[in-house]
Amino acid sequence: MDSFDIEGAIAAATYITALYPYVYNTGDLTEWKTLSHPECIFCTSVVEGVEELHGQGFHNEGGQILVEGATAVELNPGRSFSADLSLRQGPATVVDSSGNQVGEPSQEVSSGMTFILFIDQGNWQIREAETKPHEE
Repeated sequence: MDSFDIEGAIAAATYITALYPYVYNTGDLTEWKTLSHPECIFCTSVVEGVEELHGQGFHNEGGQILVEGATAVELNPGRSFSADLSLRQGPATVVDSSGNQVGEPSQEVSSGMTFILFIDQGNWQIREAETKPHEE
């Protein structure tokens, strides 16, 4: 993530996907908010989802994401990139504060995700993200 090029964009998008289950599992949104552009609708929906889940006294367990492939292109030289990731997310279980399972665990899911990333004051920021169905 330290380089502001195609490899850095892929690394930033990969890091963001690792943060996704982390924020739902822990409720710790510090890094997520740092990487999120204020106008990123996806980012805001994650913050709201995490706050609602944890506000009810619940949290997720599991849901880790494996990046199975990644490509990126530079949109605006030295300023913005698009990164496409092929992902597989493991099952997640919602549990209450006592560790009891709430509802049924989610299923493993394969999908694609496109991130629009900007470089702002020497840091990566998610400007937009969109999930796409997995293409077989």
